[in-house]
Amino acid sequence: MAKQTYERNYGAAPKAWTKLYRRNRWAKISKLVLQRDKICARCLRDGKVEPATLTHHVNEWRPNSTELDFWRGPFEALCFTCHEKHHGRANKEYIRDIDESGWPCDERHPVYQSSTAKREREEQRNAAKSSGSKTISRS
Repeated sequence: MAKQTYERNYGAAPKAWTKLYRRNRWAKISKLVLQRDKICARCLRDGKVEPATLTHHVNEWRPNSTELDFWRGPFEALCFTCHEKHHGRANKEYIRDIDESGWPCDERHPVYQSSTAKREREEQRNAAKSSGSKTISRS
């Protein structure tokens, strides 16, 4: 997956591990984990039974992580929904439209969770009102 596509889908630059997910070795490890753990570990903890569809690294990537950390795990089997929730990509209940300045139009967008971003956005919005900006739709 190209860096731009990854950033558009996941909102951040790809981690050092991203290229490792495309290797046959990862496919084999993932297949073994899913054969071993057929039910989503997170759902099971919540008393639900959902089939696992993805292999997830329990220990997230860190700048000091090595390739060996990637291959050795530990791993857990998750359903798609739990994996998306874990990475903050589930139930995005906001509109993805952006305005001319490149900022999301919807105040519920995650970019507005920091006070600095809110302040910067307000400054740009006030400047845009005086110049008459347009909204660009991005779906």
